[in-house]
Amino acid sequence: MLSSVTYEYDSAHHILAYGNLICNTIFFILYSRFFGTKLLEPATWYLFFHYALFAFRPAVLFSLGYHGNYSYMGIHPAVSDSAITFFVTNVALLSFLLGCGLRGSHPLQRTSETASPLEIQTFFIAAIFFAPLYAYSIYYGLSNPIVETNATSSGNVMIDPETGKKIFVSGSGYLYVLKNCFPGLIIAHIILFRVNVWNLSAAIAFLAMTFLEGRGRFIIIYFVLGLIIYYFQRPNVSRAKKAILLLFFSALSLILISVGGLYRRVTRSLGEVSWSDFNIVDFVARTPMGDSQEFGMFEFLSYIIKFYPDENFGYSFFTQYLEVFTKPIPRALWPGKPVGSPIQLVDLDYFGNFQGLTQSMPGAGWLSLGLLGVVVLAFFSGFALQSAYCYAAKRWDDMSIRSIYIVSLPLCIQWFRDGAPSIVEFYAFGLYPLIFWVALIRLARGKYLPTINRDLRLKLRGREAR
Repeated sequence: MLSSVTYEYDSAHHILAYGNLICNTIFFILYSRFFGTKLLEPATWYLFFHYALFAFRPAVLFSLGYHGNYSYMGIHPAVSDSAITFFVTNVALLSFLLGCGLRGSHPLQRTSETASPLEIQTFFIAAIFFAPLYAYSIYYGLSNPIVETNATSSGNVMIDPETGKKIFVSGSGYLYVLKNCFPGLIIAHIILFRVNVWNLSAAIAFLAMTFLEGRGRFIIIYFVLGLIIYYFQRPNVSRAKKAILLLFFSALSLILISVGGLYRRVTRSLGEVSWSDFNIVDFVARTPMGDSQEFGMFEFLSYIIKFYPDENFGYSFFTQYLEVFTKPIPRALWPGKPVGSPIQLVDLDYFGNFQGLTQSMPGAGWLSLGLLGVVVLAFFSGFALQSAYCYAAKRWDDMSIRSIYIVSLPLCIQWFRDGAPSIVEFYAFGLYPLIFWVALIRLARGKYLPTINRDLRLKLRGREAR
């Protein structure tokens, strides 16, 4: 529950917020004018993310007096805290765009939308190979609903009191997230065959399963964004249709995020909570421009900058990313495995309540090495994501590479939003069937995997006709 304490922001907060908004608006217009905003390039995604959550939302935050996130953390930001936060977010934006710019760009190849027999055959091999894992992941999630445990109850998930992270005390979290590969397979199928009854049915089944399980609203949103990207990259689609589609799905994603917590409560309560409990005022307040933890990255970053580093906690020096290497190790093999990184130099709950909140990419950089860490992390992120774009753009005629990029691009929002090592898990469990598909194509082209080519199929059909 959010505290009912009322905060008042003086005129300096308003001047900062609207001054920052005006400067960012001018920069946005000039950048769009001279460099363009291409939906398939990561610079566009971070530019929109930054403008919405670090420029526009803070102006609404101070103007309407929203304070829920500050109350939750137990802080009251000074004008200097907000000023430094605005400065850090703008430095992160410029560093990210610089990383993208130095990597350079590459035009997309204009290719046919007709898949080759090799791409089709290997795709179905990959899909069939992973189908049992996906089916078992659905069964496992429905038969073992996530229930949080405490001293007086039993469940399969506990909240670590020090980090606020969820720990599976029984079962495996990896079995829950195996199903995350399915949206990518659906999008790949649409890329190969356009929208048809098969992939449409699969999409409906996927949305129904995630809804019934009461989780995965962000998976749904990434799926929707992937469909937008697919439609935008198709040739011979007018700008008017693209604009209408973008507005429609943007509104749909906003609604999904805003009601995500509500539908999760409804489906988990088995009737104890109904849609009649829905409060329209609360819904409006929890939209991205409202008093929502889902989009409170500016407030969370203000907390981090206000207190860190200090005499008790210095920098983390990027040690939090060691979790990437230790998290896959089962607790059965490492009973005393720490929650998160094996080296924890910073305690985010020392000065307030930061449990369940996100650092954002600029926040992760600040915790790692101050302003230099922000520049390094943002620059590296921009350079790496732009490199992925250039690699895909040069091979856009390869539908497997195209599918991987279209599926993976929306996931970068999670990186911008969290700045956490869990992004590796998002990519791994969202892309592994498609990566396997790419491997099969490489093996087939290297004559290591037998395939039936088109000419042979025509000969076989001719013999059958005789």
